[in-house]
Amino acid sequence: MRNLAAKVRTDLWPEYEVRVCGWYQAPSRAIARQLAAGIRDDCADLLPSVLRRRTSTQLTPSCARCHVRTATLYERLAALTAAGRLDKSDQGYRLAGR
Repeated sequence: MRNLAAKVRTDLWPEYEVRVCGWYQAPSRAIARQLAAGIRDDCADLLPSVLRRRTSTQLTPSCARCHVRTATLYERLAALTAAGRLDKSDQGYRLAGR
């Protein structure tokens, strides 16, 4: 967000920040695309350098950012435990030797 704030005029930043936060926290990719298109359409003449670098295809909303298959996670945890990099206990996993 600080990176964007440095590229947007201070008088435009409050509105732009609200819209970008709404886009970033959108509950689905479809809604995020609609919000990004609205930002691009409304702000293209005021913020050309920001929009030229940041498009909806380059950024991913938070709703789509951290999806990991449970099986993949457990496979990695098992592999790290077998390699001695993690210790497994009743409370969960922790780095080996700590």
